[in-house]
Amino acid sequence: MPQLLAALGVLFTACGVGDVISKGVASIIPDGNRFIAVAVYCVGMALFTIIMGNGFAAFSVITVGIGIPFLIMQKANPVVVGAMGLTAGYCGTLLTPMAANFNIMPAALLETKSKYAVIKAQAPMAVVMLIIHILLLSILTFCYHINNSRNSRVKETGAALLAEITIPHGTFAGRAVLSSLL
Repeated sequence: MPQLLAALGVLFTACGVGDVISKGVASIIPDGNRFIAVAVYCVGMALFTIIMGNGFAAFSVITVGIGIPFLIMQKANPVVVGAMGLTAGYCGTLLTPMAANFNIMPAALLETKSKYAVIKAQAPMAVVMLIIHILLLSILTFCYHINNSRNSRVKETGAALLAEITIPHGTFAGRAVLSSLL
């Protein structure tokens, strides 16, 4: 099922839905305002997930439309944008009847009075998690930059990359080992 939903997202992206979203959002986000760009990206992921029913379909469309032009092209860490963006989309999964296997079926199995009882119970936590995602994404993508060009070495095994983490007000004392496939 996730592969089919991801394919649906790729289909929407190929049809240009991401470009339409990007043009619409360009009028909302002021130039250089990274926090608003992060907030629009996370909320957009959640809203499109509510519409689609799953984060996999929303991920490619919203990342192409908002994530790449407004975050990654502004020097945001693409790994953090991808991981946090997808999980921000899952906040929308908690709020939609379109995700019937998560939200409607448990209510039917539990024989609740309302078929939306599970969604009503999950809604406050979903909103709190979305706010936390916005804060974490804005901190992790722009406050900590991985500097691969200066003082970095690649281990001979190619399994780990030693990189220096720079903070806007100085350099972190030490090195971070980042697992990666080179």
